[in-house]
Amino acid sequence: MKKIIILLIVLPLVFSQAAKAEQINTKLLGRIVLQVEDKGQAWYIDPVRGQRAYLGRPSDAFRVMREFGLGITEKDFEKFNKNLPDKLWGRILMRVEARGEAYYVSPLDKKLYFLGRPSDAFRVMRELGLGIRNDDLQKVQIMNQYQEAKPEVKNNTETIKQDVGIDPVFTSLVDVYKVEKVVDGDTLDVIIDGAVERLRIIGMDTPEVVDPRQGVDCFGPEASRRAKELLTNSYVRLEKDASQDERDKYGRLLRHVFLVSGKNFATEMINEGFAREYTYKVASKYQNEYKLAEQNAKVAKNGMWAEGACDNFVKPEDRIEKISSSTGLEIYDIFFNGNQGVLEPDEYVEIKNNGASINMENYTLQDKSGKTFRFPIFPLSSNASVKVFTGCGTNTNRELYWCYKSSAIWNNTGDTAELRDAGDKILTSYSY
Repeated sequence: MKKIIILLIVLPLVFSQAAKAEQINTKLLGRIVLQVEDKGQAWYIDPVRGQRAYLGRPSDAFRVMREFGLGITEKDFEKFNKNLPDKLWGRILMRVEARGEAYYVSPLDKKLYFLGRPSDAFRVMRELGLGIRNDDLQKVQIMNQYQEAKPEVKNNTETIKQDVGIDPVFTSLVDVYKVEKVVDGDTLDVIIDGAVERLRIIGMDTPEVVDPRQGVDCFGPEASRRAKELLTNSYVRLEKDASQDERDKYGRLLRHVFLVSGKNFATEMINEGFAREYTYKVASKYQNEYKLAEQNAKVAKNGMWAEGACDNFVKPEDRIEKISSSTGLEIYDIFFNGNQGVLEPDEYVEIKNNGASINMENYTLQDKSGKTFRFPIFPLSSNASVKVFTGCGTNTNRELYWCYKSSAIWNNTGDTAELRDAGDKILTSYSY
């Protein structure tokens, strides 16, 4: 009799808790939630499975937002822009007939938010996030492949110091990270807690080499090359600056960077004439040091400050060479300043057909190093064009995807694209 009474008391509690969990799940479906009782960790609650995926960094947010995408046609996209059905609230939509652009449908205001780059996904995540208590969050199951990235246990300090020759000033590896890629003179990708994080160095600025809005500046390639000499395959110590924001408007982490020798990277670059002191709104903690370094570089005529350093500089876009084809095919343009991560999958080569319709099956597109894309059965109409993207996606009659996963393809400092026919004859080329 006692057992029956106990069961009658316990069972309603169990069913009540289950019902409460189900209620919370339903309310959170499709939402982005932030752990207000912890470190503000962000999670996306998948409206289909009712499970959560971790959105720790811009790269995490971008990955989740893209991988959870629901493909839609352009016809549906136009229709959804006018009237979004309830079943799409909280979903991520991908325009498969366009360039695979992704949009988040916010259940909050029923609007579409563009997820073009990691920084866009990160901004949407932060602006639309709903604060949630840890107890409530724990009632939502985590997807195994999207768990929160835990910091690595840094118990190999001496081993790494010996491997890369870290100066004794690096007494701890708490702020020491591996450089994944040098983007240009003042921007790099570092590995933090197992994920790639794009970082903009505080207090310095180098001439542009990868900004698609501005092109290449004088001494930009030299500055990028020097940064790669100092940072490639190395470790760096990162230092926060209380006078600056945590991130810039593009979602990039803001930090001072110190070399394994213990030297300030920005000071070295400015001293050598590859960079200038740069103040954005508020002076950084090392502003005086950087200004003095710039003055010293000017006096010594180092780098960009040398007499006549930029007299003979010609922008790459002014050095473009095109070879026309008797078939009417033309490599019209190359977008080589990719923004989407280390592999730069958003880069593309655009090919125009100025002649009669042609089937490009088994034609090839090659870069200067010999990386080769082979065309599938692909009819290209007269006066039509096609873009061949570096990354992966769904082929259409206007877009093809190379899906090259080993590295980026098109060099920012110059490259050559060759279009060859099925017999390996060069039809047209484009050098920049």
